[in-house]
Amino acid sequence: MMMNGEEYLKSLKEMKTVVYINGNAISDYYDHPVMKPAVNTLKATYDLASDPGRDPELHSLLVTDSDLTKGRINRFLKIIRSQDDLLARMKLQRAMMRYTGGCFGGRCVSGAVIHALWSVTYEVDRESSGKTSYHERFRNYMKIAQEKDLAISGNITDAKGDRSLPPHRQADPDHPGRLRQHVDVLFAVGIPELGVLGFHDVDGNVAPAVSQELQVALDSFLC
Repeated sequence: MMMNGEEYLKSLKEMKTVVYINGNAISDYYDHPVMKPAVNTLKATYDLASDPGRDPELHSLLVTDSDLTKGRINRFLKIIRSQDDLLARMKLQRAMMRYTGGCFGGRCVSGAVIHALWSVTYEVDRESSGKTSYHERFRNYMKIAQEKDLAISGNITDAKGDRSLPPHRQADPDHPGRLRQHVDVLFAVGIPELGVLGFHDVDGNVAPAVSQELQVALDSFLC
């Protein structure tokens, strides 16, 4: 079921996320002046999709049919299968940027990450001759995201620190995002873009860092 803007805000509150801003723990970060503009741009994608009266043209671009759920979904969650799908997605992103006056939280980037994972998981399963089931799991994940109308971010950058230095030479090791391992669990550390805090989930592609320590850098954070 598709959410409206107020239901989206309620869903953020129910997550009970605590965010540190300037060293202070903030539980209602969605109302904080640093975060509120980014949250409001995301809220707009829900209001416009749920209410055709706000902007009929944008509504028609935002709402589409799902091949996974067979229901109506937000186009930001749709798997692109044709040139028409891709063109509609590009029109939507440009229209949303004109409407919000800039970036709408990173939902555009999520499409790049979602489709990369859709393709790669399929190819990995094919090459494994049935030994893996990554694509089926990712397909089920996307179906749940569509059914719950989740906001998924594809975070492509983080706080770089001193941009003249590579990741492994930063004074603060948590400036570049990376993976750490504890026993058999991998977890993400680092400083992401502020916009990711308005999302229900953040997807990313992990890439090896070029460094003597062979650290693993994150293009975006996995939550």
